[in-house]
Amino acid sequence: MPNTFPSDFLGLQVTGDLGGVTYVQRGCERRVAYIKTYPSKTPTLPQVVQRLKFRDAVKAYQALDAAHKQALRDIEKRFNWSMSGYNGFLKCYMFQRMNWIEDYAKQIGFIW
Repeated sequence: MPNTFPSDFLGLQVTGDLGGVTYVQRGCERRVAYIKTYPSKTPTLPQVVQRLKFRDAVKAYQALDAAHKQALRDIEKRFNWSMSGYNGFLKCYMFQRMNWIEDYAKQIGFIW
């Protein structure tokens, strides 16, 4: 009996969004479909503020040059951070603790 599951289209495996439904394949043949849902409430003011902070933090990281990004990776390894240099930067940026990164950078001989 042929498989008529919508994710099989012309013999191709479709994973992702198709007609408002998200299809994923788990395991060998287990396929799951989720109907797209949208938030029923508008975001609260604190959510909007936090998302804007996060957006700004990501843009600030992307604006760093290669030397600064390498310094973050060196800090991560030297001080055994439990997170990547990227995540450490985002955390310090969002909590307005960039002086932490500057202090770590000085310890490895990098002028932030």
